[in-house]
Amino acid sequence: MKRTVVYLPEELHEGLVKLALENDTSVAELIRKAVEAVYRDDIKDLQDWGEEITGSWEPKPAIDFSKYLADRGLN
Repeated sequence: MKRTVVYLPEELHEGLVKLALENDTSVAELIRKAVEAVYRDDIKDLQDWGEEITGSWEPKPAIDFSKYLADRGLN
C-alpha cells in the first residue's frame, strides 16, 4: 500500500469523519472505497492496455557503432 496526502475541504472532511464513525471504519477506508468504486473500470483498462503494449513490444538490437559510422560515410 502507498501513502498519499489528500487535502479535503473542511466540510467534506467533517462529513467523512461522521460517516466513518457511523460505519466503524476510517476516513482512509471510505476514500479508498470511493476511489475504487468510481475509477475501478478505468484503472483496469489502463492496466490491461499497459500489459498489452509492453507484452508485445520487443526492443530492436543495437546497431554496431562502426556500422553506424560506415552507413553514414563517417569512417
